[in-house]
Amino acid sequence: MTSSCMRAAAAVVAAALSPSALFAQGCALCYQSAASSGAQFIRALRHGILIMFFPPILIMAAILYAAYRKRNQFNSVDGAATSEDALEEDFSPDWTFADEAEICRLIENES
Repeated sequence: MTSSCMRAAAAVVAAALSPSALFAQGCALCYQSAASSGAQFIRALRHGILIMFFPPILIMAAILYAAYRKRNQFNSVDGAATSEDALEEDFSPDWTFADEAEICRLIENES
């Protein structure tokens, strides 16, 4: 990575870990509701947070696993052709103008 990319990545990490970003989710209504409730409600709130936390993590892990498994699909022998192979291929059509004229003649004779 270049130094400018490293600086940008460091700035993003620093902004994500800053205290203002960490405490941004503490809205006053949620805080008041949790503070005025009993121990059972707080336990349920913590379980709800965990329930809502793990599915996105698992989905992202599945996407990363699939991307990791498919990373070399186009670099393999069975994948896309290399540049030398692409230049050697013959892209001429399977028919000629004589074949096309014959097909047109047969169509005109049928009608």
